[in-house]
Amino acid sequence: MSKLTPAQVFSEPGMFSSSLLLMAVDSWGLACLDWEPETINEAVYTDFGAELDSLNADQLNASISLLKSNLYYRSITSFLTLNKVFNFVPVSRTAVSLCTLDEILWGTTEARLIEGPEEYDAQEFSKDIRLYVGQMLMQEGIMVAPANLAFAEIPNYLQARQSVLEAEDPSFFSARARRQEEELAKANRYVGQLLIRLMEQYQTLPLKNASEMVEHFQGTITDIRKAMFEDTLDNYTV
Repeated sequence: MSKLTPAQVFSEPGMFSSSLLLMAVDSWGLACLDWEPETINEAVYTDFGAELDSLNADQLNASISLLKSNLYYRSITSFLTLNKVFNFVPVSRTAVSLCTLDEILWGTTEARLIEGPEEYDAQEFSKDIRLYVGQMLMQEGIMVAPANLAFAEIPNYLQARQSVLEAEDPSFFSARARRQEEELAKANRYVGQLLIRLMEQYQTLPLKNASEMVEHFQGTITDIRKAMFEDTLDNYTV
């Protein structure tokens, strides 16, 4: 697979957030994590003669925000915005858009990749984020949360409603189980396809100094993919 130039990495659309983070750290060291967005734009132009693509800028800023603050875990606005960006949706300057379950699953997957599994798992999501994700799972008929979304909190009244429906109609339980299996399989496919694209994209990055970071990311992705293909409803680990 042929390598891109640094100018192409920063200027061409379709780059993943972690790819842009790797390219930035490889180019300018960890110091760039403290730079203002305007400084990064200038560095891309000065060093590589390219304009930083606007969505790539959002992607890079999202990864830096994730590493430099805990807002992703504490603010529902940041949680939704970063998940949208990780799914290649430009930041809206006027409104915050709600996320689909697929967007949350991929967003949290890339957040876990960038943060590192231990750091991600150690974070505590705010109550409103936990409830929001719990409601999204319920809307899709999923009662067993994927490990990435283990923080989700299903409101008591929704759990009670499910129990009543199951008691009134025994067939409801089997129907819900089938739907849950279908939705989890769909989520696996979506995240799995993006993980493959990400692994392939890593191979095109013209890195000189960040090979250890790449190996770490690739190892984490491999672990995620293995867990996905060995997945059962009792041990779903995206």
